[in-house]
Amino acid sequence: MRKSKIEPGLIQVFRWYVVVRVFFLGLSIVLDLNLGGRGGSRPGPEGNLGLFALYTGLELILLFIYLSWPWLRNKMGTLFLPMGLAIATVGIIFEHYFISGIYRLWQPLPFLYILLILTAWQYRFPGVVFFSLGASSLEFVVTRFVHLSKRWGFPFNLSDHLTSAPV
Repeated sequence: MRKSKIEPGLIQVFRWYVVVRVFFLGLSIVLDLNLGGRGGSRPGPEGNLGLFALYTGLELILLFIYLSWPWLRNKMGTLFLPMGLAIATVGIIFEHYFISGIYRLWQPLPFLYILLILTAWQYRFPGVVFFSLGASSLEFVVTRFVHLSKRWGFPFNLSDHLTSAPV
């Protein structure tokens, strides 16, 4: 399933993936500011865009540093790429369910497709199936957890929790 050597150009494309996500983060911020923070995308100016931008920005900066550090790539060996793909996948799923809340200008599915393509670039079919099942399982578990937490009366979305003002 694993190859011992990372395919040529894959890490550069993975870094470009991070750059594209940063572009969409910036575009989200610009669009939100142009809508005055009240374009139906979030509850108010102190709403979840700040938390969304902070979490996503920090995640992407750390992922870019991770992908750009050759010493770490050499030390981790065959675990380097799977760990990077896992960090990116978990980041997107958690961002979608726990941070973005009702601010869903960009859906995570296209970004997960890109990660799937990167997985297929490096690994054979069983690796692609493993990635797909892992991402789907994580999303299922997170979805069930969010659904059950709302059912029990605990709004687990961090942005909802931080933006709810006492009446």
